[in-house]
Amino acid sequence: MTHETQRKQPRWRGSRALVGVVLFAATATIARSAEIAPIMRPARKALVFNFAVKGRPSRLAPPLLHSSDMSLSDAIARRRAPSGQRGSRRTGSPLLALPGSVEVRVRGEPFEIRIQRPGRGWRAIEDELDAAGVPLPLSYRHDWVVRRRGPDHRLFSAHSPDGRCRAMAAVELTKTRAAPGHVVARGERLGPAVDPEALAAVTVGIGQILTPLSRVLRVEVASKSLDPKTRAAVAAHLRPLGFRRSPEARDYERTIVVDLDGDEEALLAHFHHTARRHIRAIDKRPVRLGVIDDPALVEPMNALVAETRRRTHGPMPVTSLASMVDLARARPDLVRIVGVFSEADGELLAFATGDWQGDHASYAEAASTRHSRLHLALGYAPLWELMRWAKTQGAEHFDLGGITGGSFHDDEDPLGGISDFKRLFRGRELLVGEEWVAEPRALRAAIATQVSRAARWARATLRDLL
Repeated sequence: MTHETQRKQPRWRGSRALVGVVLFAATATIARSAEIAPIMRPARKALVFNFAVKGRPSRLAPPLLHSSDMSLSDAIARRRAPSGQRGSRRTGSPLLALPGSVEVRVRGEPFEIRIQRPGRGWRAIEDELDAAGVPLPLSYRHDWVVRRRGPDHRLFSAHSPDGRCRAMAAVELTKTRAAPGHVVARGERLGPAVDPEALAAVTVGIGQILTPLSRVLRVEVASKSLDPKTRAAVAAHLRPLGFRRSPEARDYERTIVVDLDGDEEALLAHFHHTARRHIRAIDKRPVRLGVIDDPALVEPMNALVAETRRRTHGPMPVTSLASMVDLARARPDLVRIVGVFSEADGELLAFATGDWQGDHASYAEAASTRHSRLHLALGYAPLWELMRWAKTQGAEHFDLGGITGGSFHDDEDPLGGISDFKRLFRGRELLVGEEWVAEPRALRAAIATQVSRAARWARATLRDLL
């Protein structure tokens, strides 16, 4: 090989890698279609990265991304072959190999961080912290976790030397399409704990255990608390581990909190008169309110969500409504879904969901139709019923699930009208959340981010064209 060839090879190899990334973005978009996805899924990684690097080490394609020599035609043949003739495939293997326990120290005090999958151990720790009076959010609950489809879950629990559990956090592990072979780890609603030292231990444990793993593309930690000191404590323990504030928060950080002190009449009197009028109007129209726990209502609920998202351009629900309805039926103390039904034919016109977060409830998924001839604002009465449910649960306040800075007349904020709706309940506008992110493999994360953005742009463009 001549010196000139040696000098040109890196440029050629880099060009192929760049083309591979572009092809991957297009492939990720096309592969979401129902017809192509079953065929493309097993071959996508091989198709793109074999083209880019042909299985050889590269700065843009680390060894974890190297694939076999399966071609697209091989994948199609494997998909169409009878099940008994397909190649063996390991099943039941964990998404990410994690240690069973790790010791960390906080201000000289030792803690054992135990890591486990959903099961009896998770339930036992949940019951122990319930008995200790720790307000566990819904995302920590075993009954919630086992109904979530898609992400893999791990429980991180902090134990003192005597074996007592003093804090826990649920971490989601999700495969990312933007970087095959990698996962994104996310800890939700960090804050509840027996004491500040235990919260620090579980926070440090998540960072120290997950960031060194080569398959972890990104670690996200979201703290959620009304107490700014709790959020500041989480931040203080994350910064030394390489975390920074996330530029694109996945969950809301500002919200409206309605205090539930006093009786219902006093609470109603505090609302804006427009909210009171629409709440009381429900009794004067041919509609009724009812609790939703029947799986037969999932399909009309999905239809209402699709109609609502076409109006607001908001994100689709992360958790399937079928799982939410199932949990509402099995654990009515954790989830309540209230629907508005037509008395004439029983049609579902609107619904709203409330989640129990340990010491308060939060407003979650909601949707409604505008095709009704009732000329009735359908969102107020279900939300009021959720507040009443929260009071019976002993909630101190009700979180309206986040707001944006815009309003109904703000063309730049499609969710501004929803924020105006929530402001009519005259709660306190507060900062309750902060999101932190660590990207230990910055180059891979940067490439994956650009691929994801390209795929989102392509999908949005296709929707506009169609």
